[in-house]
Amino acid sequence: MDFDDATSWLVREQLGVVARSQLVEAGLSDAALRWQLEHRWRILLPGVYALDRRRPTRAQREVAGLLAAGPQAALRGLTAARWWGLTCADPGDRVHVMVPSPRRTRQVAWLDVARSAIPDSGTVNRGPFQVCSPARAVLDAAQQSGSTEVAAALGIEALQRNLVTLDRLEDELCRRNQRGSALARHAVNAAGTGAWSRPEAVLLAAIARSSVLPVAWPNPELSCGGRPLITPDVWFDDVGLAVMVHSRRHHAAGPDWDQTVERDGELTELGVIVVGVTPNRIFRDLPSSWPASNEPIWRHAFGHGPPSTRDADR
Repeated sequence: MDFDDATSWLVREQLGVVARSQLVEAGLSDAALRWQLEHRWRILLPGVYALDRRRPTRAQREVAGLLAAGPQAALRGLTAARWWGLTCADPGDRVHVMVPSPRRTRQVAWLDVARSAIPDSGTVNRGPFQVCSPARAVLDAAQQSGSTEVAAALGIEALQRNLVTLDRLEDELCRRNQRGSALARHAVNAAGTGAWSRPEAVLLAAIARSSVLPVAWPNPELSCGGRPLITPDVWFDDVGLAVMVHSRRHHAAGPDWDQTVERDGELTELGVIVVGVTPNRIFRDLPSSWPASNEPIWRHAFGHGPPSTRDADR
């Protein structure tokens, strides 16, 4: 079907997904719309169509969800976290969208629309996508996940990828009702450990509970003669001992992971004792992953706050 230039651009911009209101504005009659739906187009949601009959992609379904939810809608929760690149966020077949009050919460097919009275000043617009801020996405996704493991992984990965800062996560946590925010708080606490993965955070929490082990530094920057060394996952400065958590999932894959393991030898050559552990062993052998109280984990581990990374010339 031939559209004018403005409508053709809109179709391309929205990945071939168009709302009925946009088609009416472009001059399409009801009869023409019915014919296209019978022969060429696909209904994705009420009043939202894909201009072909192929199975819609994830991105097309997200565009459709935003169009169906209406003006000022933004991707939220697990959908937004995955859009921001967090691999531990799994929205499944659902598309999660938030709308401002007083519009209502509803579910339509695979679309979940949630009303929110909390404004999000960090909402971004990228092409056809309007997405809530990374901090909002992380905390909402943590709550949606229903899992302490996923919540911790979300907080850690978001910080590791430099999507958010710990201060921004804490600010976002303070803006929401504390009732029902346990998993959001859990994500913030995990991010505050300084760990680069959930297994590291679990290990640091266990070390913090020990009455025997000295203070541990998470992921410090080490150098020798001005040459940067591989960063250990955990460092005991009192005794010059490094702990490396070897995980293909949380660190790297393929040759990059092999190189990471091989570089452990740099520390050994300098007289550093290197202890290697796997996530399986951490989860199997440690009886409890997190402190029982609601205080952030880094307060248990470090007393007052997470230590800054320091350069240890060894």
